[in-house]
Amino acid sequence: MRSRFALIVLIVFASLTWLTQTVSACSCMGPGPPCQAYWTTSAVFTGEVIEITSTTIDDEHLRGYPQKLVRFAVSESFRGASGRLIEAITGNGGGDCGYPFKVGNSYLVYAYRNPKDNRLYAGICSRTRPLPEAGEDLEYIRNLAKAEAGATISGVVNRYQRVKADVSYQPLAPASGIRVIVEGNGRSVESVTDSSGQYRVTGLPSGKYKVRLTVPDGLWIYAAERGIEVQDKGCAVVGFTLETNTSLSGKVIDENGEPAAKIRVDLVPPDQINQRYQRNHLSAYTDEKGRFVFRSIPPANYLLGIRLSRLAEPTFAYPRTFHPGTSDPTQAAVIAITEGQTLEGYDLQLPGKLDPRTIEGSVVWPDGKPVPNANLCFEEVEHAEGSSCHAGDAKVTPDGHFSLTVLEGLRYLLRAHVNVGGPGSGQRHAEPIEVSPKGNISDIKLVITEPNGSCAKCRDWTRQKKP
Repeated sequence: MRSRFALIVLIVFASLTWLTQTVSACSCMGPGPPCQAYWTTSAVFTGEVIEITSTTIDDEHLRGYPQKLVRFAVSESFRGASGRLIEAITGNGGGDCGYPFKVGNSYLVYAYRNPKDNRLYAGICSRTRPLPEAGEDLEYIRNLAKAEAGATISGVVNRYQRVKADVSYQPLAPASGIRVIVEGNGRSVESVTDSSGQYRVTGLPSGKYKVRLTVPDGLWIYAAERGIEVQDKGCAVVGFTLETNTSLSGKVIDENGEPAAKIRVDLVPPDQINQRYQRNHLSAYTDEKGRFVFRSIPPANYLLGIRLSRLAEPTFAYPRTFHPGTSDPTQAAVIAITEGQTLEGYDLQLPGKLDPRTIEGSVVWPDGKPVPNANLCFEEVEHAEGSSCHAGDAKVTPDGHFSLTVLEGLRYLLRAHVNVGGPGSGQRHAEPIEVSPKGNISDIKLVITEPNGSCAKCRDWTRQKKP
């Protein structure tokens, strides 16, 4: 089981927002250069760590997770902090983004004040660093009084090339000659990216601005405009990433001839259509008018259709359908997509929905006694092994009986397990059972036999061939 940790601080370029959420690893956005981080931080000071103690926080996400209370003897206070002693809270490191402060060492600290408890928090997502490594920051901070007036907005515009999963990582390439417009405070200033993709606008009064990219033909971007706020003598870094507008679009019509909204449409390479892991699968959802569009498609051959993904939702009642209107993958149209193509009019007609059916049975121990409240899930294995295992509406009663709703015409694999011992002690499993695709079934028996942590029959199950 993965450990649950709390994300202490998320630093956003444009504003400071205190967030706590459950995560399995530290995840945060960088704070930017000193001229940006200084103005978006509650408190900035230098000091020596004189004591570290354990503490807890009255926060619903962090409750029960020990934190560190770090006490500093302050040498210089630059912003938002006063007094010769300052306390800041940090995590224990790793997944909770805690900073590894050490007693006796001196640091430049960027701390963020939580409005809920008015306490300061520090972490690795900020520009906090050992004092000997803080030269760039201290030079900026100590020279603010004599710095020229005016703020700076700058950034890099990159070009992203989406590739298939089996192609090695491709670094972002700079996008030169791109127009960037900065608007706010009654002015509009234009810059053009240089050969390294960089732009820079200086001498701006403090205030809020919109940074807008002019997207050239053949390229696209998810959001071409961003809002930012800058302070006098400060800065903001605003970057953009352009992609090649390789696209395919169409419309989905339901069985009654009406636009079908919120339908997932899939693009899958022909050689992956029945593979367990569809490494180059793409998906898009229809809007309220039944329209869908795929963008930034890696050049390759694809099959287009409905329910082609191995991650099909259990309540999605439409059968697998390929463009231009067949359930047979050998009769499906293979769509060759090249870089920069714009393909339109790839419409899909949904067939009639699959009828619901019921699967019932019991979960028991090897001696036949019922396993109360066991965990049950099912995978669709009609076309291939290894789809997602869903609980659906499955319920296992105290007497071990279960009932779940599935779809007519699809084969399923049932899995069951039970937690043994205390929290984190482990699980025991039943050997998976494949269920036929037709009719209601009421005699399934899942027997919890496999030992804790070594369910080879669960792991090595293979799909039976159709008769």
